[in-house]
Amino acid sequence: MPKLTAPLIRPALSTLLVLLAGLLWTVAPAQPAFDPDIAQSELDRIESLLREDASIEQLGDAQRRIDRIRTEAIRCVRNSDILTGQLEAERELLGPGSDNDPAEIIEQRTTFDVEIKRSEARAGACRLLILHTEQVSGQAAALQAELNTRRLTQPDIDGPSALARVLRDPGAAWRAAWDTVFKDARLNDVTPGRWFLAIAGALLAAGLGWLARKSLLDWCDRQRGRAGKPTVPVTLVRRFSENAPWLLGGATAAIALGLYATAPRGEIVLFRLAFALLFYGLGRAVINWIVGSFSPGTGLFTKESHTLHARTRLHALLLAVILGWLALGPGWLTRVPVEGQFAARALLVVYLVAALLWVLRLGRVVPALRARLAFLKLALGLAALGAAGAELAGYRNLANYLLSSVLITMAAGFALWTVTWGIRQALQGVISGTSTISYRVRSWMGIRQDERSAELGWLSIVTNIALWVAFGSFLLSVWDPTGTATAWLRNLTLEGIEFGDTVIVPRNIVAGVAAFGVLIALTAWLKARLNRRWLRDTGIDRHAREALVTVTGYSGFAVAVLSGLTLAGVSMATLAIVFGALGVGIGFGLQNIVNNFVSGLILLFERPIKAGDFVTVGMIEGTVKEVRTRATEIETLDRQNVLVPNSELISNQVTNWVLRDPHGRLVLDIGVAYGSDTALVIELLEQIATGHPEVVTTGRTPAPRALFMAFGDSALEFELRCWIRNIERRFHVVSDLNLAIDAAFRENGIVVPFPQRDLHIIPPSSPQPPASPPEPDPAPGDDDQPGGDSRSSPPR
Repeated sequence: MPKLTAPLIRPALSTLLVLLAGLLWTVAPAQPAFDPDIAQSELDRIESLLREDASIEQLGDAQRRIDRIRTEAIRCVRNSDILTGQLEAERELLGPGSDNDPAEIIEQRTTFDVEIKRSEARAGACRLLILHTEQVSGQAAALQAELNTRRLTQPDIDGPSALARVLRDPGAAWRAAWDTVFKDARLNDVTPGRWFLAIAGALLAAGLGWLARKSLLDWCDRQRGRAGKPTVPVTLVRRFSENAPWLLGGATAAIALGLYATAPRGEIVLFRLAFALLFYGLGRAVINWIVGSFSPGTGLFTKESHTLHARTRLHALLLAVILGWLALGPGWLTRVPVEGQFAARALLVVYLVAALLWVLRLGRVVPALRARLAFLKLALGLAALGAAGAELAGYRNLANYLLSSVLITMAAGFALWTVTWGIRQALQGVISGTSTISYRVRSWMGIRQDERSAELGWLSIVTNIALWVAFGSFLLSVWDPTGTATAWLRNLTLEGIEFGDTVIVPRNIVAGVAAFGVLIALTAWLKARLNRRWLRDTGIDRHAREALVTVTGYSGFAVAVLSGLTLAGVSMATLAIVFGALGVGIGFGLQNIVNNFVSGLILLFERPIKAGDFVTVGMIEGTVKEVRTRATEIETLDRQNVLVPNSELISNQVTNWVLRDPHGRLVLDIGVAYGSDTALVIELLEQIATGHPEVVTTGRTPAPRALFMAFGDSALEFELRCWIRNIERRFHVVSDLNLAIDAAFRENGIVVPFPQRDLHIIPPSSPQPPASPPEPDPAPGDDDQPGGDSRSSPPR
């Protein structure tokens, strides 16, 4: 039964969530339609509030309301223009008007004219509202900048006189500071019984934390990853376990006092003390993690002295922040204190500045930090020194601004550093991790272990760019002395920058890039699912499956590009004009360049060859060094760099020895003399191949095999077939195997014959003498010369 119901759990939950979302969507109250007249009335009320006596908080709230009205007005103009275009298109379908039209057609045309005029009037009212919001927003920004500048440049106390009074009578100054800090301790807001319960609960929680500390640390010691080392989560648990008494005691006291208190919690000294204990425990845990192992600082603090210096200085900074919180309350760096707190606050500010400078000068002790962000460290150090001077001079608003900006910048930088390190570790875990989650993610993406993924690379690049852009925007808003940078940045992001008739909207560009990345990731997931699951059991031929997966990838990429360009604000008409111009240029002589360029794009996206592959292209054989848009650089075995046009790699036959697997098969031809022991030859060949370290003998790969192939003209012909781990080293492996075969054959008396021919020379037989011609009959009258020759001798 569980096996039958388990696969139904996820679909049932998904369906339930969808139904719940639909129900909430229908129950959610509808937003009222935007009315330009009502928005204009609200804008008039906001404009009436822009006076010299307005506070900075009121101006900030007014600026946010103006931005909201402006955004609604821009949306109103866009929607009205779209509606006007639709109405005009529908009116054109009715054709030109004439007196012979039926009454229904005339009535419809009149209705369309009225609706078009109404839509145009609404768009005009919204455009006027946009102009008015720009005017009022400029007034609010100017007034806000003026108030902020006045606040930072005017002293709120005579600093030199106050400092002289402290030096003249230190005791009175410190008594006044003590009375000022603790006269509003609000101890009476909580009954003694509840104080006792809160303190007892805190002590009990701290004791339990101390008892649980050892058990948690023992558990952390027993936890090891698959590589035999503790993981990052276990390391974090260890650091927080080391500070369990502080964390549990402070959290218990803070929660109890927060529940019992009737006054604002930040004004109660004991509540601040409880929260300070909690904050101290958290700070200690984070500092110990940063300077320890399995943290962003793992490669920075390589010596024990580096770790000790970093821990001491960070603890000093943590203590300075906690003391300020405890003595002056949560707003000690955001509001101007009373005059009686001058001595205590000045001492805390000087101590905080000293701690900041001590941390910023950590690069003098740790070599890895010496050259990193030198300009930023210098700027933060100068700002901290300026804060100390402003505090002693009486410009405490300026000191608050500088100190809070420095602390926020350092905290944001630490957060950025930690997040980017976490992203790198997560990606590395996906690529080479051995956990169940890593296997599932790799299976979802269709990649193997230790295989680099372009999708993950792009995800890392886009994420880092987004983080740095957000970090820069955040710092701009933090360090803006006028308080108007946030509104300016928001308007720039939402409305864009005009270049002639073109408007570049950063928000649309970010949306386009995000849509492109999401669709590319979905395309990769869909290809992996099609290739590994959905098409595997359909009976479709493997080549057809691969073609379908490839077409799906190209289609998904095309959809991602078009969707990204559309969301980024690129007009399809503009793209058509650009492509038309490109077509004309291609037709006039750019065929080869465009052919190579398009071929380079195909190589980059389809990736039949990539950097590091060992390929053979015609007579060229070597390692691919770089795939460019026009040509591919191949380094031959003679260390010659050859540029091969990309069109040749697409149109001609290319052998990629390591396309999907670096393994490759070797086939060695061996001949032995007739009369050799063939069984011994096969045994020796297989032993030699098996004993070579680069020959694969395990797994799915076939074991080395020697085969008796034929009776040759001069030898018995054998073949040795084996697989090696890296086909790029086939020449070295072939040489090693040949040397080993020759040595083994010599040792066992097996002869490797060489081609020979026997030439048999047959001598010719003795020639027979030719037959003599018959003697002629003697002529009459020659009887008197018996035995003589009747022919006369030729003259000499």
